[in-house]
Amino acid sequence: MLGSPEALRMILKTALISLSDDVPAIGRELAQGDVRAASRRLHGIKGYLPIFGCDTLVANMLRLEQLSKSQSAEALAAEYTAISPALLGLLSDMQAYVSQAA
Repeated sequence: MLGSPEALRMILKTALISLSDDVPAIGRELAQGDVRAASRRLHGIKGYLPIFGCDTLVANMLRLEQLSKSQSAEALAAEYTAISPALLGLLSDMQAYVSQAA
């Protein structure tokens, strides 16, 4: 789907930058009540997560991104807290893969 191992590593590096920045930022933004900013980040993650994430994580992220269009920061924060460990696990797996491939 991605064409080559080099293309995969390039996309992984881009996703790593995004996840490294966005995962903690979403938590902070929701804690501050900034649903709009968190929603933008969730939308970005939703775009590439199906390439790397397991079906359950992808489904949970899609649901959360949809909820970010209509729910309060407090409701979203509870949902995000439930899936953030899986996002952090994916981030760790991606970092390990990129490191060993380098």
